[in-house]
Amino acid sequence: MRVTQRLSRIVQDMKDAYRTNTISNPPMNEGSETLTLKTHETQSLSISSLPGDILFLVFSMLDVVDIPACQQVCRLWSRFLKSDLWSQYRLELAATGMVDGASGSTTMEDRCQALRNHRMRSQSSKFDSEGHVWAATDCPTQALVCDGTVLFAVHKNGGFEVEIRPPPSASGCSEVRQLAIRPLGEHARIEAVDVAQALLVVSEVVDTRSWEVKMHMLSLDSGEAHPAAADAAPDVTSERGRVFPVQIYRQYVVWQRFSPGTTSRAVEIWNWQSGRVVWRQEFPPQVSYTFLDECHLLVTIGRQEDLRVYQYRDVDASSDPPQTEPVVILELPLGAFRCSVHRDDRSRDHSSSSVDAPFHPDPALAVLPIRFAIYEPSLSAALLLVPGGTIQEQVTLAGAASGAGPRRVYWHEWGPRGSLLLDVTDLQVTTFVPCGTRVAVLSRDKRKKDTVLILDLNPWVVRAIEKPGSGSGAKPVSERDMDCMQFSKLRATVPHVAQWAARVSFPKDHQPTLVSMHGDGFTVLHEYCPPYRERLGLGYQTYLHA
Repeated sequence: MRVTQRLSRIVQDMKDAYRTNTISNPPMNEGSETLTLKTHETQSLSISSLPGDILFLVFSMLDVVDIPACQQVCRLWSRFLKSDLWSQYRLELAATGMVDGASGSTTMEDRCQALRNHRMRSQSSKFDSEGHVWAATDCPTQALVCDGTVLFAVHKNGGFEVEIRPPPSASGCSEVRQLAIRPLGEHARIEAVDVAQALLVVSEVVDTRSWEVKMHMLSLDSGEAHPAAADAAPDVTSERGRVFPVQIYRQYVVWQRFSPGTTSRAVEIWNWQSGRVVWRQEFPPQVSYTFLDECHLLVTIGRQEDLRVYQYRDVDASSDPPQTEPVVILELPLGAFRCSVHRDDRSRDHSSSSVDAPFHPDPALAVLPIRFAIYEPSLSAALLLVPGGTIQEQVTLAGAASGAGPRRVYWHEWGPRGSLLLDVTDLQVTTFVPCGTRVAVLSRDKRKKDTVLILDLNPWVVRAIEKPGSGSGAKPVSERDMDCMQFSKLRATVPHVAQWAARVSFPKDHQPTLVSMHGDGFTVLHEYCPPYRERLGLGYQTYLHA
């Protein structure tokens, strides 16, 4: 009924456009132009009698979720939609959780075929692997991952010698390059990286007494100041010289700074391209945060039992941005405590927010991992996976509400049907980084065997798996295994697909410390005899869908 009403409304709008003698609409098939049609006002039309180009305009106005229903109406519509590249491309974008990116010289047919190939590979249980182990050194080292690219940095003589290893290309090999960063001092540290923007954020402690820190915006191509940075080295005052955690989202960088004379922490968003503070908010200690999009930040506070969404605006103001209230407060289950955004405490995991590619993961669907403890019935470790659409829905409702103050939403109103809650007490889950709707979790069983479990919270993938005859070749996780990963009484689930990806092994005396999901597979960092000592051997293994 909903599709029928929408089609009727679209056809009526088309008739009105006929009467004005013009029709102008967005994306058309390649080679199509804006249509200018003339008809008689008394002409009677049905949707099936419309010309092909006009029918394309009608279907292009529908939501992508309505296209499969339209394909089942009649053979004419089914043949038309299956032959229409734009409709098929929209379906492939939805099925892979992607959004349209930079087209460049790539044709629509090539992009559609590339998406199909990507979808088939991502559903495969076969992987090709590549890895490397760096020898032990007497200098402090760091290993970082960004979208499958691994950076290994050696802090030597005040500067950095960085080895950059991109993920294997289609030919099966990758070009390793070296980058030298000028001396920045003994207490310099790489805080964040964005490969797509060639941005490297490095902190340098200027004064160990006042803990004054300079945040250097460097180019990943030259090691010098980034050419797009308005202020390549802003000053920050931070406790013990750490501004952790630092995250990059397009033109914004967020970090945590210390407020002298207080016990509070200031979370600050900096526009590195314009060189100004966009947003600053005071919080108690034990605060964690992550970007949602270009205007929203998710914040958790250690002793609170909720998720708080703040809105920020990038306006050109001479004074400091004012303190703001959250837009939405999402309550966690009763009894939850020690809540935090699940992130690596050593700044090793990062992802590019601006990708120059034909398609890339939809940030609106990105999964947000939240860790907290709860008594259910005994003390347990909980992992909450929240799709971006769940939070976006609550933000939209808050914007439509006219009441003053933040919109508070209780757990039973959003959690059970808008998130996936897992009991990870006995899984020994290694730190992980999601990519879009997909999450790779590395767990160790009783025999000390490490296995990667991939969870996909894209509902379109669930529909494809449930469709008869659509076997993907992946090894699904049994219902019994998934039931063991959930609490007996406290339940929260959204449509998802779980599959065993690969059993991984490491060199002698090396242990996994991080698994990072990216578009074509996942990367596992490992190190020699944890805990971390900064000078012992580090290594990685990248697994790509075959």
